Amino acid sequence: MAERPIHVTSTGSDTDGLREFPDGADSGLLIPTHTTAQRNSSPSTGEIAFNSTLGALEFYSGSAWVPLNVEAIQDIVGAMFSSNTETNISATYEDSDGTIDLVSTDTTLTTEAVQDIVGAMFTSNTETNISATYEDSDGTIDLVSTDTTLTTEAVQDIVGAMFTSNTETRISATYQDDDGTIDLVADDMTADTQLTTEAVQDIVGAMFTSNTETRIAATYEDSDGTIDLVVTDMTANDNTQLSQEQVEDFVVPVQDEDDMSSNSAAHLATQQSIKAYVDSQTGSSGVDLSVVLALG
Repeated sequence: MAERPIHVTSTGSDTDGLREFPDGADSGLLIPTHTTAQRNSSPSTGEIAFNSTLGALEFYSGSAWVPLNVEAIQDIVGAMFSSNTETNISATYEDSDGTIDLVSTDTTLTTEAVQDIVGAMFTSNTETNISATYEDSDGTIDLVSTDTTLTTEAVQDIVGAMFTSNTETRISATYQDDDGTIDLVADDMTADTQLTTEAVQDIVGAMFTSNTETRIAATYEDSDGTIDLVVTDMTANDNTQLSQEQVEDFVVPVQDEDDMSSNSAAHLATQQSIKAYVDSQTGSSGVDLSVVLALG
C-alpha cells in the first residue's frame, strides 16, 4: 500500500487517506477501503482496511488477511471447541450454521463417584454430640455418638415442654424454667361440677340404645327420662320351653316305696313312705322311733 497523507478536515472529502472528524455530530474515523482484488500484495503485519467485497473490516495477520465478520468470529469460537479433551460430553462446531452442538455421552455416575459425593457431604461439617467419618476404602460412613447424657436442664426443658400449650380443664400448668419446677394450680373448686338429672338420664338412656335385645324391646324416652321395657310376643314357639327330659334332668325323681326295697341312690323318698318304713321297722324290732330320729 502506498503511503498516503493524513488529512484532517471538517467535511472529510478525501477518500485516498485517513480522515478524522472532530468529536460531536458527524464524527467518525474513515480507514482505507479496498475490494478483495485490490488488497495490498505486500502488506505489513497489522495492516487494517475495510473490504467492500466482504462488507467487513480485515487485518493482515502476517500470513493472511483475516476478516472481522460474523463468520470469522464463529470460526474463531468454533475452533476453541475443536480438538479438545472432553469428559462425558462431545462438542462439535457446525460451520454451516455457526452453532456448537454439545451432547452428553454418559450421565451415569459410578458407585465410587456417588460414595465420594455423599462422603464429602459428611466431611468438614459441624456435628453436635456425634462424629461422622467417610471411609473411602469401603464406601461407608461411620457415625459415632460422642455424648448421650442429657443434662438436668435438658430433662427439665423436655418435661416442661410437655406441660406447655396444652388444654387443661379446671387446672393450669406452668413450667418455671428458672428453677425447673411445674406449677399446678386448680381453678375455682366451688363451681357446680355435678351432673344434672337430664345428663344422668341421657347417659343411662344411651346404655339402652342400639343394643341387642332378645324377646324384649328397650326404648329411652328423653322427654320424660324413662326407659320403656316391652316384652315381645311370648306365644311364639321359639323353642323356649323345656322338654320333659330336660326337666327330669334338672329335678331328682321321687320314689314312693314303703319298704324301701329298691334301695335307689338316684331317687328321693316321700314323707309317707319314710313314715311307713319307720313304723314297720319299729313295730317288728321294738326300736324306739325317738331314738331312730335322734340318731338321724
